[in-house]
Amino acid sequence: MTQVSQDQEGATAADGPPGRVPPPSTGAVVGVAASVVVAVVAVFWATGWLAPDLVQHMVSFGIANLVLLAFIVRGTRAQPRLRRVAIATVLGTSIALLAVMGWMSRPTAVDEEIVVAERRMDDAPAQPADADTQGGAGQAAASGDPGDGAAQPEPAGPVLVADGSFEPRGKYSGSGTASLVRLEDGSHVVTFADFEVSSGPDLFVYLVAGSPESDRDVTEHVNLGDLKGTSGNQQYEVPADVDLERYDEVWVWCRLFAVGFLRAQLT
Repeated sequence: MTQVSQDQEGATAADGPPGRVPPPSTGAVVGVAASVVVAVVAVFWATGWLAPDLVQHMVSFGIANLVLLAFIVRGTRAQPRLRRVAIATVLGTSIALLAVMGWMSRPTAVDEEIVVAERRMDDAPAQPADADTQGGAGQAAASGDPGDGAAQPEPAGPVLVADGSFEPRGKYSGSGTASLVRLEDGSHVVTFADFEVSSGPDLFVYLVAGSPESDRDVTEHVNLGDLKGTSGNQQYEVPADVDLERYDEVWVWCRLFAVGFLRAQLT
């Protein structure tokens, strides 16, 4: 009987006072911190996808974090150490993400020297000829004078292949002209003139095929590189193997949240 009592007292001493929860292990702390980081990043991405405007994103992200903190406090009442770790992780991860978001979304101005080109004469809209013009063309052809009806030589230097005006997507704003230009060596560039767009993170310039109706339909594209600035003239090289008959739109695209900011139809 005495031996049993001693064994029970030893077990009680090892487990601590009745009602006391043992402290979490290091593995549990690391696991909670990692889970919280994943949750915060997921909330950050989801709120940015729904409201990728920087101000709206910050507000919605803050509200979502408050909800997340409420769940953390409720779920870790019996583990003060885990609660402190989880709250600190939420705050630290949120501050880091917002700092990176703010840095990536800062407005930038550029003023590159862009190629200025003329459209080919045979690409210009045809004008209907009246009787006098037709008669004059016939007389010119009979006399051997090429006249106005003859094919005109292409302009020397770069040639404007197609262009179009930027149109905003959704809640974003912007303006300017996108032009596809063939250089003298046969290569192509896309130029932005009088350009301006809302600031945002992770913006790129895409050539897009298929005239997609929504952002989710943007499946065929060629990445021309990072957007050089949110305002000002700029120019982008087009890879030589791109089929310019298919890729007939220029988009300013936010890769982080998979949304378009601007689009221009090249005609």
